[in-house]
Amino acid sequence: GVIAHETAHFFGLPDLYDYDYDSAGLGLWCLMSSGAWAGDYSDGSRPTHLSAWAKAKLGFVVPESIETRTEAKRLAPTEESASAVVIKGGLPGEQYFILENRRRVGYDRYLPGEGLLIFHVDEERSSNDDQDHYLVDLEQADGRRDLNRHPYGRGDASDPFPLANNDAFTPLSTPSSLPYGAVSGSVFVTAIRRDGPDIVFDVEVRPPAPLGAPCEAGAVCQSGTCAEGVCCDRSCDGPCSACSVAGGAPTDGTCVLVSGRSCDDLNPCTIDDACVEGVCRGGAPKPCEPISSCHEAGECIRETGRCTAPRRPEGAPCDDGNACTDGETCSLGYCQPGTPIQCVAADECHLAGTCDPATGQCSTPPAPDGTACA
Repeated sequence: GVIAHETAHFFGLPDLYDYDYDSAGLGLWCLMSSGAWAGDYSDGSRPTHLSAWAKAKLGFVVPESIETRTEAKRLAPTEESASAVVIKGGLPGEQYFILENRRRVGYDRYLPGEGLLIFHVDEERSSNDDQDHYLVDLEQADGRRDLNRHPYGRGDASDPFPLANNDAFTPLSTPSSLPYGAVSGSVFVTAIRRDGPDIVFDVEVRPPAPLGAPCEAGAVCQSGTCAEGVCCDRSCDGPCSACSVAGGAPTDGTCVLVSGRSCDDLNPCTIDDACVEGVCRGGAPKPCEPISSCHEAGECIRETGRCTAPRRPEGAPCDDGNACTDGETCSLGYCQPGTPIQCVAADECHLAGTCDPATGQCSTPPAPDGTACA
């Protein structure tokens, strides 16, 4: 492995590990990193292949350039075919992505995994010393960026695509296809799947959307901002601003301050808050009705939004909810029962009835037949 690695230097290839050992570079995924040490005992007896970028630099591989929508692109394993794909469209400067299909066979038998490798290249860099901006970076499908974070990492089985929970590489995915330092991107590699030893995927180079275009997230917008489902000229996520006609703006894509929209002034003691020229204004005071006939109307406490419940004076008249009592009074905030209403017979041919608590009306049951009367 060391002999092969140093010979590659003779042909002009740089090291693709981190000289400062702050990170792992490309790990086992390239001979120019720790792939030179692959083998039964990490002894370099079975070094891994050069990455597609390194092979392209030496002319061993001529990557196919894809700049338009391509469905069901098929990549055979590097052991069987000198094939790779390069995507440059929409990336600034000297940045591009290069894709290859690696399997754990032949000289690659000691790779940590197999599948589609997506390398992010920036030819304006000369080395892999900056773990946040390599010359050649592996977009690790699991999104953990272990190679960039751990100096002794060599890669793992979840670095290649696809994974069970990740079969796409887009501006919205993790990892994402955003260029370095950018807020929006244009490269979409989707529906990544295995077909026997081959890897199949779809590619689309889609320019970032203009203002007012539908969006899912800012990464697909030229402005880098998506609000209310449209690409917006600036951040527009306040309750009293709108960037879409549906939200109250005159046009889609331009954030404006609005009036009349419901909002929350963060004061729990107001209701019916509404936007007024971009500012959320509190509405009517929150009503604090008496909680019983032995309590007065209270006041709202701003810190909690709860209402006070002041008691009525001792002895104040109240209603215990029983229409068959009279003279109820308050004591310690509770309505004490009053005097029961006595039901008397209406005349000699009726008996004394009972009081209905709901209505306070007395019943008038008839006296038994034969009852003496005048």
